[in-house]
Amino acid sequence: MRYGLSLFAVAFSLLSCGDVNGDKTEVQLPFDLPAVVASNNGYDVPRLNESLYGNVVEVAFADGAVRTSDLPAGVTAEINGADIVLRSEFPGVEFVVRGASSDGSLTIISKGSLLVTLDGLSLVARERNTLQVSSEETIFLRTKDSCRIADISSGVKADNQSAAVKLMGDAVLCDGALAVSATRRSAVFCTGTLYVDGMSLSLDGAPNNAVLANGSFIFGWGSLCATSSKDVIKCKKGDFVMLGGSVSVSSVNDKCDGVQAVNVYKQGGALSIDVAGAASDGIKATGNLCIDGGDISVVTRGDALFNDKKSDYSSATCLKSDLVVEINGGNCSFRSEGNGAKGISSDSLVVIRGGNVKVVTKGGDVNDPVDINAHTSSKGIKSDGPLYFTGGNVDVLVFGEGERSEGVEAKAGIHVCGDCDLYVYAYDDAMNADSLFFAGGKVYAYSVANDAIDSNGKVLVSGGMVVADGSFSPEQGMDVDNYSAFAITGGTLFSVGGAMGSSPSMPLGKETSVPAYAWNGAKLEKGNYMSLVDDKGVALYSYKVQRDMNGASCLVVSPQLGKGGAYSFVVSSAVAGGDYAGNGISTGARPKDVIASVGFEPLGLVNVVDNKGGVKLLEVGSNMGFFPPPGMFPGDSAMMGGQGFPPFPPGMFPGGGMPEGFEFPPFSPDMFPGDSAMMGGEGFPPFPPGMFPGGGAGMPEGFEFPPKGNFPPPMPMRRIVSDFSEENLPNYDRR
Repeated sequence: MRYGLSLFAVAFSLLSCGDVNGDKTEVQLPFDLPAVVASNNGYDVPRLNESLYGNVVEVAFADGAVRTSDLPAGVTAEINGADIVLRSEFPGVEFVVRGASSDGSLTIISKGSLLVTLDGLSLVARERNTLQVSSEETIFLRTKDSCRIADISSGVKADNQSAAVKLMGDAVLCDGALAVSATRRSAVFCTGTLYVDGMSLSLDGAPNNAVLANGSFIFGWGSLCATSSKDVIKCKKGDFVMLGGSVSVSSVNDKCDGVQAVNVYKQGGALSIDVAGAASDGIKATGNLCIDGGDISVVTRGDALFNDKKSDYSSATCLKSDLVVEINGGNCSFRSEGNGAKGISSDSLVVIRGGNVKVVTKGGDVNDPVDINAHTSSKGIKSDGPLYFTGGNVDVLVFGEGERSEGVEAKAGIHVCGDCDLYVYAYDDAMNADSLFFAGGKVYAYSVANDAIDSNGKVLVSGGMVVADGSFSPEQGMDVDNYSAFAITGGTLFSVGGAMGSSPSMPLGKETSVPAYAWNGAKLEKGNYMSLVDDKGVALYSYKVQRDMNGASCLVVSPQLGKGGAYSFVVSSAVAGGDYAGNGISTGARPKDVIASVGFEPLGLVNVVDNKGGVKLLEVGSNMGFFPPPGMFPGDSAMMGGQGFPPFPPGMFPGGGMPEGFEFPPFSPDMFPGDSAMMGGEGFPPFPPGMFPGGGAGMPEGFEFPPKGNFPPPMPMRRIVSDFSEENLPNYDRR
């Protein structure tokens, strides 16, 4: 296939986005969409034209010897026991090979294109390549009946280019069935581009690669079942392309990938990968990794391993790319079961545009016992750049109970739009990024022990339906550090969880134009319904609660809400009627068996309601979060991202203003006992003996803190036991 490699589009995009009721509205996205990496021009697989090969040479192995038919002009043969070397000066020759040998080999060297037909052949060689074909033009290899090729090693180290089947040039494996067993190096090695167009291949036992190609490996049609002790399929300088057929690969050794190539493009067919070793990836691409269709299942089972060269851990990952991971269609299942493992990981960009995608990780964190800076954790989808969800049904399930076991993480923003239906369940943050943009689709984010959605920067909701279910205080459904960077201009947000203080994170960005109501202090039990009810007793939104929680906060933001009128937050044991919108959300229902209710009248755009119905109106453009809003204070502190605090005014402290000449106020002479010279004789009391380990009776003599080589591990996050599983997920609609 021909593929364009540009990463980003330069214009704003228009998409049809569904609202909660399924109506289509045209939305101008507040962000640029990346260009499609994979195009549909198609790779050209060379086709066999039998009429071009009119000259036939027959080769037969039997009784420890080999013989040939009469050779046409331009073809010569050298025979040594059961080893034969055939040379052809002209194209258009078909070599038909039959028989069996327990220690024989076949080498064919041609200046033109040739056809090799293996007819029921069983050929084994010791300490040499069993079948070797070389041509300056395309090699066609096919079989009739089942054929077997094997090499046997007696312990002599083979060179890097040794293989049971060695094809020197571009080669097409077409028709028939071939089993290859290798014990010396690789099973099949091709110095050019290797094509499979109809052959059924079984490759096993290779101490190196099952398939090794200097160029690309293009799988057009047929089947492949392969195992090896190192990377099963490896394209050193080319791409792995799958257009159809069936490919199944597996390995058990550490640092042994299923597929390794420059670029990986999967257009169709069924691809199954199962790698069990530590730090083994299902598919690893140094370029782009694109899935357009067909079925793909990737399972990794190993833990992360410490990489001495990088002084960090290398994780076992289903899909790993140095550039772009792009999924446009197909049925995709990615499962990583080891500690510190990842489902999808990219150093640059992840884009999911369509298909049915399921990502599951099971393992927890990996921490070095000595170096507290060396650690890794399981994650569902991780991008060191931006991450885009623009279509498809996407499930991300992270079950490992690690303090960094997050569902979806991006270093340069998460973007959701189009008709994407995204479901994320994680022990830690379900979604975490420096910024998040929701412009369409449906999002359900559930965290067992942390925030459902966590942003350290900007959050903009302009379309779609977002449901965020976070853990207990201080965790939240939607956690935004800087409230003035949190804006909602369209779409619907339903957030439930704990709170930081008197309210959850509130949309106080100056762009906010959609009414927001928050209720802080609710008592919820699993199975209850949290509803926002209008003055007619009809719930605008009802949510099925998934955990017991005291002092819960609920935030509802929607264009259906008004800046005035009368509303109630209601907790009930059931609801009746209405329409189910998905992921536990219903519209138009009526609460039944009411447990608690608080009525209120909103005062404006952004409102916080207490348990007595009191309403506090928050000012859009102000900030109540952890960080000050941009421009609030001068300064350029890197820690604050350029949003520093102001300098202290001169004279605020005696002894000189900040920063030049700054001194804290002097302590009174008798404030502390001791004679610290640093404190001018007004020091802190000496520490009692044994207060600190590491030598010496106390401070300062012999003081070490903490003792060398025994740094304490990081403080673990609180452990919360979840009663959910892959078969029993909170508010999960796809079965």
